[in-house]
Amino acid sequence: MQLVREQRGLSKIRLAKTSGLDRRSLARWEAGQQTPDLRTIGRLADALGCHPTVLIEWAEDDQ
Repeated sequence: MQLVREQRGLSKIRLAKTSGLDRRSLARWEAGQQTPDLRTIGRLADALGCHPTVLIEWAEDDQ
């Protein structure tokens, strides 16, 4: 997720505002400490302008 976010030129704060999600949660997901649920992955994909499968593959790689 961090790679996609950085490719889009977004900070964690900006992504949090755009997606309506908590910045601390974004940090935990990027650090691999937690994995977002499917609904959240959909919100992140919308905010990042990518298909949800990009983020699902990222989440699976972290496990």
